[in-house]
Amino acid sequence: MGKTPRELLGPETGKQVVDNYRHCIKKGGPITYEETLDLPGGKCVWQTTLTPVFQDGRPAYIVGSSQDVTVRKKYEEKLHYLSLHDPLTGLYNRAFFEEEMNRLEAGRDYPISIIVADLDGLKAVNDNMGHAKGDELLKICAGILHRSLRQSDILARVGGDEFTVLLPNTDIALSRDVVERIQSNVNIYNEQQLELPLSISFGVATADKKTGSLEEIYRIADDRMYLDKISKRKSKN
Repeated sequence: MGKTPRELLGPETGKQVVDNYRHCIKKGGPITYEETLDLPGGKCVWQTTLTPVFQDGRPAYIVGSSQDVTVRKKYEEKLHYLSLHDPLTGLYNRAFFEEEMNRLEAGRDYPISIIVADLDGLKAVNDNMGHAKGDELLKICAGILHRSLRQSDILARVGGDEFTVLLPNTDIALSRDVVERIQSNVNIYNEQQLELPLSISFGVATADKKTGSLEEIYRIADDRMYLDKISKRKSKN
């Protein structure tokens, strides 16, 4: 005696199969869907296509075909990850930063602060010690920035030596506290690592109301970062 999908596959999966069949017949043409299965060898993704066959204008049966698309899905996920992340540091990239800036600008998370953090002396490290050391310093900088932030803060590497932080629900006073916390962690690192010292220039700006664009706030923070960098250069002379 034949069994129903619910009896063969269990109540939940069986119901989904029946729903897919009904959707296929109602549409009157093929439908394609994907499902993730937990198998002994691990999770896999199957893509199924259902095609209804009609006789005398009435549904007679459904032809189904399935294929394992796990490898393709993993590749797509990897491409999506790379499209939004910096490959060296693993942080978000400029594209993601700009998307998040637009999203926050349209939301209710004001005040919103932006920190621009620029790694000082990267060119000198690359020229004198090699690009491998420069990459190492970038990853160290990224790690310290990440450890110094809250979970809700958005950190991105937006240029060769430039990082940005989006801080929702953060006024100028709190954003300066964040900079002080980052600088404190930089100082701790420098006390322990004399071979590859770390120096970061900062600029901070805050949008208190939705009266101006966050892009303009970002430019202000970037300008203030350059002033900080110039001030450091003058103090060394």
